[in-house]
Amino acid sequence: MKEKFAQRFSYLGPLNQSSLISLYRASDCFISLSTYQDEDFGVAPIESLFCGSKALLTDWGGYS
Repeated sequence: MKEKFAQRFSYLGPLNQSSLISLYRASDCFISLSTYQDEDFGVAPIESLFCGSKALLTDWGGYS
Protein backbone atom coordinates (compact mmCIF):
# COMPACT_ATOMS: atom_id res chain seq x y z
CA MET A 1 0.00 0.00 0.00
CA LYS A 2 2.77 2.44 0.93
CA GLU A 3 4.54 1.78 -2.39
CA LYS A 4 1.37 2.60 -4.38
CA PHE A 5 1.01 5.87 -2.47
CA ALA A 6 4.64 6.78 -3.14
CA GLN A 7 4.17 6.18 -6.87
CA ARG A 8 1.27 8.66 -7.05
CA PHE A 9 2.57 11.49 -4.86
CA SER A 10 5.83 13.40 -4.68
CA TYR A 11 7.18 15.81 -2.10
CA LEU A 12 8.65 18.70 -4.07
CA GLY A 13 10.23 20.56 -1.18
CA PRO A 14 10.83 24.32 -1.30
CA LEU A 15 10.16 25.91 -4.71
CA ASN A 16 11.14 29.29 -6.08
CA GLN A 17 8.36 31.73 -6.95
CA SER A 18 8.22 31.05 -10.70
CA SER A 19 8.18 27.27 -10.20
CA LEU A 20 5.43 27.57 -7.60
CA ILE A 21 3.28 29.74 -9.89
CA SER A 22 3.73 27.27 -12.75
CA LEU A 23 2.71 24.40 -10.48
CA TYR A 24 -0.40 26.23 -9.25
CA ARG A 25 -1.43 27.07 -12.82
CA ALA A 26 -0.99 23.46 -13.95
CA SER A 27 -3.07 22.13 -11.05
CA ASP A 28 -6.79 21.43 -11.19
CA CYS A 29 -7.26 21.86 -7.45
CA PHE A 30 -5.27 22.86 -4.36
CA ILE A 31 -6.03 20.54 -1.44
CA SER A 32 -5.12 21.19 2.18
CA LEU A 33 -6.52 18.89 4.83
CA SER A 34 -4.69 20.71 7.62
CA THR A 35 -6.11 20.73 11.14
CA TYR A 36 -3.13 22.63 12.56
CA GLN A 37 -4.54 25.04 15.17
CA ASP A 38 -2.10 27.86 14.33
CA GLU A 39 -3.03 28.09 10.62
CA ASP A 40 -3.77 31.82 10.81
CA PHE A 41 -4.68 32.77 7.29
CA GLY A 42 -3.63 30.26 4.68
CA VAL A 43 -1.35 31.99 2.18
CA ALA A 44 -0.88 28.88 0.01
CA PRO A 45 -4.63 28.49 -0.73
CA ILE A 46 -4.91 32.20 -1.58
CA GLU A 47 -1.91 31.94 -3.91
CA SER A 48 -3.45 28.97 -5.71
CA LEU A 49 -6.83 30.76 -6.04
CA PHE A 50 -5.12 33.81 -7.54
CA CYS A 51 -3.45 31.51 -10.07
CA GLY A 52 -6.84 30.18 -11.16
CA SER A 53 -7.14 26.81 -9.44
CA LYS A 54 -9.92 25.73 -7.12
CA ALA A 55 -9.24 25.00 -3.44
CA LEU A 56 -10.51 22.21 -1.19
CA LEU A 57 -9.84 23.13 2.45
CA THR A 58 -10.80 22.09 5.95
CA ASP A 59 -13.04 24.38 7.99
CA TRP A 60 -10.26 25.10 10.47
CA GLY A 61 -8.44 28.19 11.72
CA GLY A 62 -7.84 30.80 9.05
CA TYR A 63 -9.18 28.54 6.31
CA SER A 64 -12.75 28.93 7.58
